Amino acid sequence: MVILAGLNPFASSVASAATDPCSVGTPVACENSKPGTSPSEWDIQGSGDDAIQGFATTTSVQPGQTVQFKIKASASYTVDVYRLGYYQGLGARRQAPTWTVSNPAAQPACVSDTSTQNYDCGTWGSRRSGRCRATRYQGCTSSS
Repeated sequence: MVILAGLNPFASSVASAATDPCSVGTPVACENSKPGTSPSEWDIQGSGDDAIQGFATTTSVQPGQTVQFKIKASASYTVDVYRLGYYQGLGARRQAPTWTVSNPAAQPACVSDTSTQNYDCGTWGSRRSGRCRATRYQGCTSSS
């Protein structure tokens, strides 16, 4: 959030509100003002590790909604959920406790088109789901 005060006589009250977005009742601005997680922890280079691949079935969820995760893994794995946002320039923040999954997740081959480098893994089954907290813009809890 950027507030330009200029010569506004109310600049001091506007500036103080801008320093604490959680006090003005904007949930998204409040969430984005929280400390982020270093990209070295969450950012993936290229296509990631071939031993584990996965994706969420939706790119955005509202509080209280459930998101499904489609995962293919050759060994046990953990799941960390991050919310993308400003987060002091770090780009994401870890939202939920780590979920440990001990059973490998086999999935069918993805449909691919090498001429376009398009890969469609939509036929994979959901392996995990998470319900996002209904009262806040952060966090999901695990379910199988």
